[in-house]
Amino acid sequence: MNLKHLILCLSFFLTGLFNLMAQTGQPMQVTGQITFQNSPVGDVNVFIKGTSKGTKSDDAGEYKLDAVVGETIKISHVGFKEVEILLEDTSSVLNIALDDFVESLDEVVITAEVPVDEPTDLAEVMNVKLYTPFGIFNPASSRSAVHYLGPKELKMIANPDIEQMLKGRYAGFGSPGLYIVDDVEWKTAPVIPYSDIAHMYVTKGFVIIRTINAPEIIAQRRAKVIEQNKNQNYYQNDATALGTVNSTNQLRELKGVITFMDAPIADVNISVVGTSRGTQTDNRGRYKIEVSPGETLQFSHVSFKEIAVLIEDVTYQLDLEMIAIENELDEVVITVTNSKGEVLKRRQKAEQSFDTSRGNFDPKTAGYAVGYVDGEELSNMYGSLSEALKGKISGYQVAINGKAYMRGSGFSVQQDYPVAWEVDGVFTTDEPTYLDLTQIEAIYALKSLASTNKYGSLAAGGVIVIKTKYGGFGDKSAQQRESLEKLQNKDYYANDAQSLEGSILEPNQYVKTLESLKNKQNAVAYYNDSLQATLTNYADHLSIAQHFATYYKDPSLATDVLNALSKRFAKNPEIQKAIGYQFQALGLKREAVAIYKKVARLRPDYAQSYRDLANAHLENNQFVQAWRLYMSYMLMGNQADKEGIGRQIYSEMEYIFYNRNNQAAIKEKFVPLSEDINEFRKDVRLIFEWNTSEAEFDIEFVNPELRSYVFEHSLAKNQELIKDEKTKGYSSKEFFVDDLGDGEWLVNFTYRGNKKPEPTYVKLTIYYNWGKSFMTQEVRLYRLKDERNKLQLLRLNKQDLEAAN
Repeated sequence: MNLKHLILCLSFFLTGLFNLMAQTGQPMQVTGQITFQNSPVGDVNVFIKGTSKGTKSDDAGEYKLDAVVGETIKISHVGFKEVEILLEDTSSVLNIALDDFVESLDEVVITAEVPVDEPTDLAEVMNVKLYTPFGIFNPASSRSAVHYLGPKELKMIANPDIEQMLKGRYAGFGSPGLYIVDDVEWKTAPVIPYSDIAHMYVTKGFVIIRTINAPEIIAQRRAKVIEQNKNQNYYQNDATALGTVNSTNQLRELKGVITFMDAPIADVNISVVGTSRGTQTDNRGRYKIEVSPGETLQFSHVSFKEIAVLIEDVTYQLDLEMIAIENELDEVVITVTNSKGEVLKRRQKAEQSFDTSRGNFDPKTAGYAVGYVDGEELSNMYGSLSEALKGKISGYQVAINGKAYMRGSGFSVQQDYPVAWEVDGVFTTDEPTYLDLTQIEAIYALKSLASTNKYGSLAAGGVIVIKTKYGGFGDKSAQQRESLEKLQNKDYYANDAQSLEGSILEPNQYVKTLESLKNKQNAVAYYNDSLQATLTNYADHLSIAQHFATYYKDPSLATDVLNALSKRFAKNPEIQKAIGYQFQALGLKREAVAIYKKVARLRPDYAQSYRDLANAHLENNQFVQAWRLYMSYMLMGNQADKEGIGRQIYSEMEYIFYNRNNQAAIKEKFVPLSEDINEFRKDVRLIFEWNTSEAEFDIEFVNPELRSYVFEHSLAKNQELIKDEKTKGYSSKEFFVDDLGDGEWLVNFTYRGNKKPEPTYVKLTIYYNWGKSFMTQEVRLYRLKDERNKLQLLRLNKQDLEAAN
């Protein structure tokens, strides 16, 4: 290039630079529309980076903003990636398409293990009170040396033998003779995976181990989940508001009526936990109080059980029926013995051999750990045997469903993995609730596979062997026969359910009026002119949409009604969920995806939002999107090996892993809970979902022998479960029938109200041949307003599976 050409190029460059500098600072107005997958998105923050200038998009996704050339415009919304654009003189119109709900994921490993928090401060983990047979032990103030091993150090250790590992790690370390695991004593080193250990304190005399199942560790995990579920996105006061925005932290009025057996209850104390706000019901049981979403409202009365209800974003009316106090305790005297002589005596008892229906067990020569509980540690002060064993057996826990577990928890109607029980030689899978705890001599816990293989698959969750003071082995005594009779399930189906086919979306008065018109055109005109703007109850519009789709066989009309309803109640997630249910029941799968995206944006911190949107993608064969959403939920640190929404999500992830691995483009290492695809497959999977967290109901399963199992979803029977649902944000329940067998199963439903005047919509999804290549599914929708008698929703048998194929 010669000098003349170089000067000419430099001239062009400087001219362009001068023009750009001249344009920078030039005022302009930017307009446009913000969309996601061709749908408008409202309430998107649009502002100038580094300034206080900003606005929001309206319901049509449109916005206007005064800016200056050279500034950077920033677009943000919870649930979407942020977008930044440098403004040029040609940027007066900017239409923005937001990116997907979750970001792409790098390679990770997902398993169903319980996460353990890494301690951040050694002084903090050492300055704790630990209970031992010798009294309270504080490692920080101990006169002798105390070594600490946390999850970080334990992950680096290859030797699985704890005692051998400690001898190699610490010079002079001998056999301590006592290991205290979650307050249970072991003479020899227990066999525990290092991944299950949260804290280990090592001294020359004894070793204290706190596992992930220790009460304080469980409490820490719960607190972490609650903290994670809080919305961490705070408004920076950097946007110019176009209208009034309601803050979820603002106090608002909540009202309701408190009753018992349909009679109003006066003088019920109502208080907001952690505040000074409170009130009482009047003579008609009515009350009003100011609350904020996320707070807990507590109801108490001297004659009734205390009830606590978490306030949600849609809670404006709360009608409660109080629960009578049924159990009263007489005076209880508690004594504690804590001498070395008692500890030695207990240890000697634990080492004695014992008989079972499968042979003799000797803890000293068994080669595996056997848990032991002395009968003297039990008394009738406990509400049940399962509750009495808490904290006395390592790894033992009672799940939300009321069952006891020693190897994780889950639920399947026919094949669950809770502990099995043996009482004086009588083996059963049901907890022996009839036992007088004062008559128990000893309890032995068999947890390892080696100790339970003689019992077969029914003991997959471990066996608790109970020896009573009157029991024995050999010929069956009268007492044993009495035990066997008591262990049998006496809950038989009373044949008291009303037969019901399909849905119970009965036509309302408006639907009957539409049916009386001559044709579809007249019905549509009447709805548009006379009903659409005047009907305030969203349930009426859902009924009309159902009518257009089924009576006139026109799903497009139903879609128009439902989309207009969704726009009208754009801020109400419970109504949006009911609309999503209706779309799915009508087979309008793509429309359902759009609705569940709206719910996800309204409730981005709800677990159900992830599951519903991912499941809607799954039903549309959008396996990549479904997998990414499921993975996003798991990567937030949520657990999958507990009862609840996590187990449902993991079931659907297993389905994709086993059946749609390539189509989902799975690059993460995923560890399924099932050993193989054959173990994963079931005859029937049932998912019940409800649009309001306040719904109360019973679901009854009746097996071919007419024995009945009832899942009770009410504050009276399952308050802890409902609290867990509200804390994590889910309203669904999963059931399996592993093998239908040759008989017939019945599924019955009893509705008990929802504390509000609006109806409850319950969606039942039935998966026939779950996980198999020829799996099919059916969606049924039920509208429940008034408390009903028991309804028979389903009859299941082998013919149903064949018909589904």
